[in-house]
Amino acid sequence: MALITIRCEAPVVASKCFKAKPTVMPISKSKRSCPGSSCDRCRQQKTKCTKTHSGSCRRCLQAGLSCVTSNTRMRRPYYQSSKEQYDLMSIVVQHFVPGATLDTQSLQEIVAKIHDDHPPHSARTSENIMPFPDTLLPPPDATLQACLDASFLPAAASVSGGTAGKTNLEQSAPDTPATSLPVSWNRETSPVEGVPREDVMGITRYDSGTSWTSFFSRLHTSHYPGVVLQPFSLDDMKSSKEVDLICPDSLPSRADFERAASAFFTEINCVNYILSYDQFNTYMNKAFDTQPSITHAVHMLLCLILSFDDKYKDYFFRACKHVDYAMEEGSLASVEALMLIVLCRLNRGQRNLAWVTLGCASRIAQSLGLHLHESCWNETSLVTVESRKRLWWSLYDLDLCLTYRLGRYPGIDPALCHVSTPNEMLFNLIPNTPPDYHKTIAELSKLTGYLMRDLYGPGSADICLDDRADEILCDLACFWENLPEHLKPDATLAPCHSRAVHCLALRYNYAILLATRPSIVSCWKNSGSGSARLMHRVALCEDANRKSLSLLTRMVPRDLSRHNFLDASYILANILIFILRLAREPSLELLAQAEEYRQLLTFTHHLNIGRITQDTYDTAVQEVKSRSLINSHQHPQTHEHATIDDLQGFMSVDEFLWPAWLDPQA
Repeated sequence: MALITIRCEAPVVASKCFKAKPTVMPISKSKRSCPGSSCDRCRQQKTKCTKTHSGSCRRCLQAGLSCVTSNTRMRRPYYQSSKEQYDLMSIVVQHFVPGATLDTQSLQEIVAKIHDDHPPHSARTSENIMPFPDTLLPPPDATLQACLDASFLPAAASVSGGTAGKTNLEQSAPDTPATSLPVSWNRETSPVEGVPREDVMGITRYDSGTSWTSFFSRLHTSHYPGVVLQPFSLDDMKSSKEVDLICPDSLPSRADFERAASAFFTEINCVNYILSYDQFNTYMNKAFDTQPSITHAVHMLLCLILSFDDKYKDYFFRACKHVDYAMEEGSLASVEALMLIVLCRLNRGQRNLAWVTLGCASRIAQSLGLHLHESCWNETSLVTVESRKRLWWSLYDLDLCLTYRLGRYPGIDPALCHVSTPNEMLFNLIPNTPPDYHKTIAELSKLTGYLMRDLYGPGSADICLDDRADEILCDLACFWENLPEHLKPDATLAPCHSRAVHCLALRYNYAILLATRPSIVSCWKNSGSGSARLMHRVALCEDANRKSLSLLTRMVPRDLSRHNFLDASYILANILIFILRLAREPSLELLAQAEEYRQLLTFTHHLNIGRITQDTYDTAVQEVKSRSLINSHQHPQTHEHATIDDLQGFMSVDEFLWPAWLDPQA
């Protein structure tokens, strides 16, 4: 029986949205009041087209495509999927249910009958977890198999008409869970977020679509749907194993743990979220149980927290012995432990090891689906959902921090981040952070990610950097204006919230420095020949530098750490800008400030680059005094190879590598 479908089509109008009608009369060009203002790409995707100063829209600029507005009429079928997908799904339904119509009522009856004949399976234990359910019959022939495979391709994919080597990756829509039907055999992996943390380790990490073991598993379950036992052991082929539980030995008393945890939550976790205080207590209870048994990742995390106490610094090396085991586990605790060891390695000057370890943490997090929308997690606990959202955005923010501090490109694609931002007004899980703090950090991280991609990424040569820099600076200004008053450093702050709020202001000013840094370099090289727009950005850079140095000076008594890499990076970046300001326009006021800011560099001596910057800073200040003849009574001896000349030669260095220019081995 042939299945006849009638499609209702309508022209796309940029400013209005019409409902589908049985027939639509063509609209002549003479009846149009004005040409459409949206570009062809935004009209095709039914998205808002926001034009920039350059004439291109933001979406085309972000995608690196040319923005074309042709005002050509477009006709598109009114259904969610593409025409090819719709026709293929119609063939599949007609094959398995002959005589079925595709109206809503008939489809609901078919779905109800499927649920009655094949009820969903109950939750399996970790020992019997199979990558694919065994309830559905395989397709009868290869033709239908090809149709099924093609139906799951993206709507824009065309195998026969594609251009080799020029695949355009559009930003995907947010992921949504399939709740209307039970999981079919076409789904490659079952979601693991609904499984308890102890059982999630029984699920292999080698179930992706290109895996050979996944292919054999699909082949077996499709041809033997009624057989539960398999003739061969897929677990051995997958080279994966269940998590090893260990008995923690040589752990100090619980009181020592609490003292070390206080330093961890006060210095680290209030700024870079790792875990909630309740989760820490859960780990502690497992470690101090009458019959303790914890995973390698949890043991590694506890050892790292202990290392923040000066009495137990050697526990950092104990934690390093569990890194391989934590990576093999691939659990949420693994992500937490790897993020913390990244910060510990940075504090010890192990920058490359920290970068590589962070890449492992981001891959494990994405294999667990933390980057997906929270509706895909099948998690009912709002506290757990909030904690996981906060963990993902903290991981994304840490990836960006290492990107612009180490001169590397980001390891997480922002187009894949579909999870919503945290909502700490409902659950404030950390005593050292004010409400709505991590939500604000996530929003600032998004803006910083756009800044790094557009101004310093490989696609920066294809856009107007001046226009894009102005747009980003405008977005940053709007962000700060809409910031709640209790998150600004001038507000009355509780002592436990002081460090978090000051670090938020430092991040904001740091983003302005990144957006305006090329401007101050250009102005320094070409003194007196800058345009009004260039001088405006130079003023923004100098203002952000003054505010940052003032904040750092205010943080010296209790909120600044002598062992923290991120704190040191704020100091070094702003000191370098201050040196440029001092060399460009020396004055008595700046020289007086130079003496005041010198104390900040003592907080960077745990890093090699910090010690080198201290010597460079002292030499530069003395040289400015000598050249300007401000201090006529003291004429310090200067070397022939002067520091200011070094700065002049530095201008030819890639600006993305600041502050590593001081010493290649730093």
